[in-house]
Amino acid sequence: MRDANMDACLEQLHAQTASAVALLQQYTEWEEGDRVLDVGCGCGEVTKYIGQQPTVASVLGIDLSPQLINYAETTNPSPKVSYSVADITDSSTIKPKWRNYFSKAVSFSVMHWICDKSRALNNIFSCLKPNGCFLFNCFSDSSSIVKTIRAVESDSRWRNLVKSREFTYTIYPWLENDVAGFRRFIEECGFDVEICRSRRQKVHIPREETFRVSVRPFMPHFDFIPTEFHEDVWKTAWQAVEACGRDGGKVWVTNCFEVRARKRQFTGKLVK
Repeated sequence: MRDANMDACLEQLHAQTASAVALLQQYTEWEEGDRVLDVGCGCGEVTKYIGQQPTVASVLGIDLSPQLINYAETTNPSPKVSYSVADITDSSTIKPKWRNYFSKAVSFSVMHWICDKSRALNNIFSCLKPNGCFLFNCFSDSSSIVKTIRAVESDSRWRNLVKSREFTYTIYPWLENDVAGFRRFIEECGFDVEICRSRRQKVHIPREETFRVSVRPFMPHFDFIPTEFHEDVWKTAWQAVEACGRDGGKVWVTNCFEVRARKRQFTGKLVK
């Protein structure tokens, strides 16, 4: 039996599948014999979709959550797909056979949860063949989810009620107006950046109940704040979202960087 948090997490992952597939269709040209690494594969829906492409030879989905990997193996199996528990920021979990093996890597709605992005990018770099393609997205700091989390965490009432030091900032977006800086950062990790752009999308949220269902997977704070204060926390979170001026609803804004890069091929001469 899954717990409520797992169910909420899966609901959010299902919702992200459509946007991930849209990015793949816009930016990816599949090639004969492609071996693909899906970093932060979650429930495996996107991994399975990739495995259904005719020219793809194999897909490996990795995630640091054993529970999600188990769900993916059970719910989204496919002849060309395999799953494995691994943390892309921890080199010790990257198997030697994965090094210089994949022609493509993808990672959707994952990078903004990673604090040490350089370590993640370096490990992905090591798994790609020379000239291998990496497609990913990452929230910027102007996204509604970032503002919501920061509003809750900046309220001293909740910080004083925290029961555990595990209550820490959980999302690490890039600055919205720093496209050039993000491109430079990726290049410093060994990639040649082909595309780096910011996309802004807005969705109308008519009711607070809808907001709560969507946001709960991103809010581990509730695990450390006494239940009697949860309604006040939700009010703080709801107030942080931009009003849309109709129906008493809100506008949920997602600002995402979309990046396609390639593992740089070494062309220099060795110096004796």
